[in-house]
Amino acid sequence: MSEMKQLPREHTIALVQELTDSHAHFAQEAEDAVSKQMELRERRNVLESAKSKTDSGMAQTIIESMVNELESEIEKEKERQRLSENNRGYYSEIKKAVEEALKEF
Repeated sequence: MSEMKQLPREHTIALVQELTDSHAHFAQEAEDAVSKQMELRERRNVLESAKSKTDSGMAQTIIESMVNELESEIEKEKERQRLSENNRGYYSEIKKAVEEALKEF
């Protein structure tokens, strides 16, 4: 009989752990996205500086293209950060709700 009571408890602990893990995963994703944005911005800044250091029109055109590509990647990382932060918040709310619901059992 005690095994039957233990089983649901193990499942609830696993559920709370899954929610905690998901929250941590999305927090890490958001942090990784911020780091990637910083790296891409640094690269963009170096390229923008390099553009003014050359007289070659073709080199400037290529640099502009590279900068535009980096800008696009930065925007993707901003979106990844936004989505990760939203999901982290959702999992935090779900975890709170589950913990409140567990108090009833």
